[in-house]
Amino acid sequence: GGKIVLLDGAYNITADITVNRANVELCGTTASQLTFANTNSNINISITTDNCTVHDLTLIGSQTAYNKNVIEATSCNRLQFYNLQVSKGQIGVASCGNVILTKNIIGKDNGYNYGIYVSGASHDIIISNNDLSGSYYCIAVTSAQRVTITNNTARLFNDVGVSLQTATDIVIANNNFYTEVGGAIEAVYCSVGTRISITGNCFHLNETAQGYQVIQLYSTNYCIINNNIIRTASTSIPINIQSDCNGITLIDNGVCCTSAQIWDTTNATN
Repeated sequence: GGKIVLLDGAYNITADITVNRANVELCGTTASQLTFANTNSNINISITTDNCTVHDLTLIGSQTAYNKNVIEATSCNRLQFYNLQVSKGQIGVASCGNVILTKNIIGKDNGYNYGIYVSGASHDIIISNNDLSGSYYCIAVTSAQRVTITNNTARLFNDVGVSLQTATDIVIANNNFYTEVGGAIEAVYCSVGTRISITGNCFHLNETAQGYQVIQLYSTNYCIINNNIIRTASTSIPINIQSDCNGITLIDNGVCCTSAQIWDTTNATN
């Protein structure tokens, strides 16, 4: 292990970086930029060991195609990513535990990449105070548990701000969503032991987002949607709960649009 400090400057990286020893800190100073040139690579920085930290760097990935990782952590624990500026790629966390991602700016020129992608039985993940924009999904969580998503700003995404699939014990609280295309939160197939809390968020959809669903639940159980503010285009659906959902509770949500409607085809408590 050890600390690797990149001094101020622009670095063109032609090969990928692998961190396979524990207790490594990779960081910059005030103006350290890494641009990755290997367009054939799916992962620019690969982390496969515990107790690693990456911070205070500008990272420009090599591709805007689907599912390309500027950073990917796989099967490791106790990681921190903070004060990063990431474009042309995503931060991926697969089968990891106890990970903190905070105060990052992610998504410029991101095309069909995600901003942050948590997958593969990952657990105890904190995603907070990030600015996420220009991605297909700003945050995607698949097959993970105990994920907290708080105080982030998600804007100008191409599909959904936060996407949950087969995820359990999820908290989405006090975030701001701004969109011109797509909805804000979707939960799909979160039905086995699921507990999802969507609380205290603000959603802003402008007129170009007409017809989209702000919060949408499919095959999802035991979700509380509480104390959110939804400002949406006149033809959008603020909350869409499909009939295959169970145990959905709606409390004290505010909706502002000219023809608001909640599509609830199940027995949710309002």
